[in-house]
Amino acid sequence: DHASEFDFVQFRASFWRIRYTGTVAVFDDLEGRSVSGTVPRKNAGFHVLSVRLSKRWTAEFYEGMVFTDDTLSGVRQVLDLALFNPLLHLKQVEWEYDSLGSKFIGVGCSFVAGRGHSFRTQLLLTEFTASKIFSEPGYWANKWGYLIGYRYAPSSVPLIAGLEYSTARPHTYSHQQSGTSFIHYGDALGHPAGQNFVDWSA
Repeated sequence: DHASEFDFVQFRASFWRIRYTGTVAVFDDLEGRSVSGTVPRKNAGFHVLSVRLSKRWTAEFYEGMVFTDDTLSGVRQVLDLALFNPLLHLKQVEWEYDSLGSKFIGVGCSFVAGRGHSFRTQLLLTEFTASKIFSEPGYWANKWGYLIGYRYAPSSVPLIAGLEYSTARPHTYSHQQSGTSFIHYGDALGHPAGQNFVDWSA
């Protein structure tokens, strides 16, 4: 929600303890601007599945993908209808576009402690090499981020207070070309600090 305004279509559905949100969006690739000043566009799809495990616990799973045109071979991508399918794992779509697309996955959970106190956490993975997570903690291709937050919102008074810690590795939202990066008009989509940061906010 941090980046500049962009065109999108969002659809939501809920059943029992399950809630699904899907978003299809179009972003501007400012870094890919041509000599004539034309700014190319890139398409993206996002799925979020939230499951209420109990009265206090909620888990969520999410994924996103962005893809662009292949300007070298002259292949022009159009908005893929598969992005609207809530039952389709976006990895299947990414395979079709090979190097023209990039993807992230993530998990999160929240806990309501009662009396207005709640906690939440999220983990984001874009690219990583499992064998190097512990052997080479600074390996450039391990792109991840996480968030831990606390919120206090008592029902007795109109007060909302919170504390949040978040961090993201370098290059978390970037990819091998600007057209497949999770960036819109020069802004990273995930956090005001962009990437390669440690942030405390209250």
